[in-house]
Amino acid sequence: MNAAFRRGEAITRLESYSEVIVLHLTLITLFPDSRDLTHWTAELEAFAGVLRRYDKAKTKAKHNFSPEDVERALLDVLEGNRGKDYIIQDVMGVKKGIVLDYTQVDWGKVEKAITLFSKNLFHECSL
Repeated sequence: MNAAFRRGEAITRLESYSEVIVLHLTLITLFPDSRDLTHWTAELEAFAGVLRRYDKAKTKAKHNFSPEDVERALLDVLEGNRGKDYIIQDVMGVKKGIVLDYTQVDWGKVEKAITLFSKNLFHECSL
């Protein structure tokens, strides 16, 4: 399907996927040798595919959002209502038996992963 979308609808979709994308990027950053790495990477590629599809604008604009829009939405997850503590809770939910608090995460690496994901979104998503 080669549908075009309104910008508001595309931004809403981006925001709805932001937390789960940041979770996957955090998991990859924290556990780069995990046996689940392939799965997490495949999930990110699937989210990237959905976002690329929603990027096609219905108006004369060529795109609904830029890599900077994506990066800002993902970084907002770290600073939003749920924030880093909730990302850590989500990580512990995925990695049963792991106990973390937000001070144990190199958030600079997570932010770099967010930037890389955002920049590569409109190419093939490689981490």
